Amino acid sequence: MIRGIKIVGLFLAFLVLFSSCKDQTNNRVVRQTLKGDNSYSFPLRYEVDTLDPAYTHSISSKVVINQLFEGLVSFDNDLNIVPALAKDWKISRDGKTYTFHLRKGVRFHNGRELKAQDFVYSLERLIRSAVSPSSSLPVKMLRLEGIKEFMEGRAGHIKGLYAQDDYTLKIILLEPFAPTLSILATINSSVVPKEEAEKDGFGRHPVGTGPFKFVKWEGSKLMLKANHDYYGGKPSIDTLTFSVYRGPDDKRMMHDFLEGRLENSVIPWEERQGRSSKEDFKIVSRPITKIHFYIFNTNIYPFKDKRIRQAIAYTIDKDRIVKEAVNNRFIVAGGITPPGIIGYDPSVKGYPYNPDISRELLKEAGFPDGKGLPVIEFWTASLSSAAKRELEIVEENLSWIGVKIKVRYAPWPLFEKRFKSGKAAMFRFAFYLDFPDPEALYGFLFDSSGVYNYSNYNNPLVDRLLKQGRREMDVLNRAKIYRKVEKMVLNDAPVIPVLFYTYEQAVKSYVSGFEVNPLGQMYIP
Repeated sequence: MIRGIKIVGLFLAFLVLFSSCKDQTNNRVVRQTLKGDNSYSFPLRYEVDTLDPAYTHSISSKVVINQLFEGLVSFDNDLNIVPALAKDWKISRDGKTYTFHLRKGVRFHNGRELKAQDFVYSLERLIRSAVSPSSSLPVKMLRLEGIKEFMEGRAGHIKGLYAQDDYTLKIILLEPFAPTLSILATINSSVVPKEEAEKDGFGRHPVGTGPFKFVKWEGSKLMLKANHDYYGGKPSIDTLTFSVYRGPDDKRMMHDFLEGRLENSVIPWEERQGRSSKEDFKIVSRPITKIHFYIFNTNIYPFKDKRIRQAIAYTIDKDRIVKEAVNNRFIVAGGITPPGIIGYDPSVKGYPYNPDISRELLKEAGFPDGKGLPVIEFWTASLSSAAKRELEIVEENLSWIGVKIKVRYAPWPLFEKRFKSGKAAMFRFAFYLDFPDPEALYGFLFDSSGVYNYSNYNNPLVDRLLKQGRREMDVLNRAKIYRKVEKMVLNDAPVIPVLFYTYEQAVKSYVSGFEVNPLGQMYIP
């Protein structure tokens, strides 16, 4: 559990500049003790779109890609940045130059040795990507020297990204940017071999450096085999098979798990209660960096008035939502920063359930007992039983203070179009951090120019603090900055944080080493 300002270590490399990080390769190898043939069957809840790390936006794809590809650095179980293909690195005193020293003798699955130029090619390829711009967004934020000229087609290469020699990579930024290592540890920043990546069909016949090699992809099944030449040692699993349960079909997945055809599975909502502790599996659960919000469009009446937003926030019984709608699987969100992220403070309570305060705020705003307020359209893209129960509770809560809502449903493409065009006054929204740093939350959602600022929130002081947070290289100072930001955003109430998600899996009792960090299933080592 994280208490107070405990450092989860996202940026331990920043604490001592010019220091080299210890090689923790062995921590990246999952040790499994399996029955039978030493194979592992892993279910996926959504379709795999591609196995090319530069172009994917699918969670299921990233689960598979993470076994095939690697980057310079990676995350450990507590989101510390640890060595991957870079055995160590140094950061200059001004925070602008990163020098990575690569491992020697690492080979791609086609047998060729990895060189620093492969990272130059891979990162430029990612930045150049137009097929999946969301995949390249984080690395484009690095403000590399010459990146603007490169993206505009005025330069063939990025000046601040180059191979000093075969095993040394230099990254030079125009200004310090604290989330740099976190971004370089993401799956999209993985290295690919140019000679393979430029072949047709690379996304279906991938070649990486990871602990597993690609074997085949047929229909809803993908098969990988152990990489016997992996620099971290041969994996304990010989064959790794992924199966897609479309829909997602959680009941069929759980049935196959209980029948012994899978090593892990989600537990369907209706089956979470009453599962026997004597059954042949254990439950792995951990909070992840995904947050459930209700978002107000602050440009639309009546939500231009902060008091109306605050009144609604005080009326939502989040404890009841977590208990009745999601069977206590998730965690009530008092604040905005999720567990595991710099600045997280478990003592933040935000807007506890208090209808009396809500009534006072409505009266102060000129709407006593809600009189005079229009019916509020509350948009959702989900019709699941959990979402329906959640919205029933919200509707009941708001009725007690005289506020009426009309729940409006739209399938995701139409729902997304509506809130992006600014036509949704209030809507449900789940947000997953693109990389585990407060910049991926506050910079994206609450900076006045943030790419996901769907609330149209604008606070100049918050903007200044966010700019300061991006440049601050000291972890403790960054935590203080983002706690100030969280307090200010909560007070302004452009959103209501409802709950933090958890990753939960049933895992067979004979499996050991099934580790999950706050990034969830995509980063299981």
